[in-house]
Amino acid sequence: MLLQIANGVIKDAALFEMKMGSNELEERQIVAYQNIAREMGIKRLITISNQFVPSPKCCPLNISKVKDVDLYHFSWRNILVMGSILLTDNDLNICDSDQVNIMKEVMAFFRHPYAGISTFDSIGKGWIETVDAIRAQSLNKDNSCMVEAIHDWLEEEQDLALKLSDSLGLMVDCNKRQYSTLQERIEAEKKFLFQNKYLESQFKIRNAVSPMIVQADFATRIIRCIIEVSVPQDRKTAAARLNWLKKQLEGCKQKKVSEKEFAKLGSKIWLDPIVKGHRATLKESFLQFDKLLESTKDYEIRAVRISLKEDLGGKFSQSRKFIEEYEKTVFGFYNCIVQNVKNWEEPAPKMDIKKASPITHEEVSSESIVLSGNQGIEK
Repeated sequence: MLLQIANGVIKDAALFEMKMGSNELEERQIVAYQNIAREMGIKRLITISNQFVPSPKCCPLNISKVKDVDLYHFSWRNILVMGSILLTDNDLNICDSDQVNIMKEVMAFFRHPYAGISTFDSIGKGWIETVDAIRAQSLNKDNSCMVEAIHDWLEEEQDLALKLSDSLGLMVDCNKRQYSTLQERIEAEKKFLFQNKYLESQFKIRNAVSPMIVQADFATRIIRCIIEVSVPQDRKTAAARLNWLKKQLEGCKQKKVSEKEFAKLGSKIWLDPIVKGHRATLKESFLQFDKLLESTKDYEIRAVRISLKEDLGGKFSQSRKFIEEYEKTVFGFYNCIVQNVKNWEEPAPKMDIKKASPITHEEVSSESIVLSGNQGIEK
């Protein structure tokens, strides 16, 4: 499909290739469209399918870019979520009522099962093989299963970011901007997984205390969700700073989270103080808060990492169950903790009233304001 923007003359144009349902992009076809776009002077080729990529500038296919033609890719779910955000009460609202009604009809079509818009709902064989190899300590750098596992992780990362976006009414960013192509990101993640035995995503959510980091540990089969909270630096003792944070966490169950739901999380929540001049871990379970107070009493705490650990056990290697449990864990952490805590902010400096000497009307002469020497400005 060719889309042109014209006002008497053609000002811009883009070539679109769209695949529905389980149909995926074909390398031969996309290469041909790139050449057509270059010959016609069209600067953009945009592909749309149910395939997920970390960024619109990444292509699901490992193909070379053509000079003077920019290649972009969007998942159908990405488009659906952008439409949903436009209809959410925020600063991106559509002003024209007719356009709002049109967008609602479009969204109704996209959300219908027959539209064929799907989510990423299962991991592949490569993920399972990678888990087994890491736990058996037999993984090597040339294992092809790692690439398959990483590809699944990146698709799920983007899908989850879109689900969070849809739920929050704003776009959640999970892009690692230092990577310009999908292949470059996969190679970097492959090296990271081989060295550390886990994969990591970072979700940047507007006004949240920090980016939300999510890790999938292949060796322990644990999902970890992590945020970092700044604690009051105007409180002198470590205990005072930690108790400030404890009060926030206990307040979570008084908001959108039931006490029963919060109690389930208690044993899974860990607190890891970031201490000035001290690198050793002081991490303790939230249930062992008194022990944390004792071990940190002589340290200067700057911030605290709050983490949730969910042991999936055998579910970590189950095709659909992993995705289900992974997403439930991340949504639960955000709902119970992330949206209910805040960073400490340094207050404005306090004025010393004794030293302050503001000029009052009574102190100003009704005849003149003396500037220097005997000179003045007459009123």
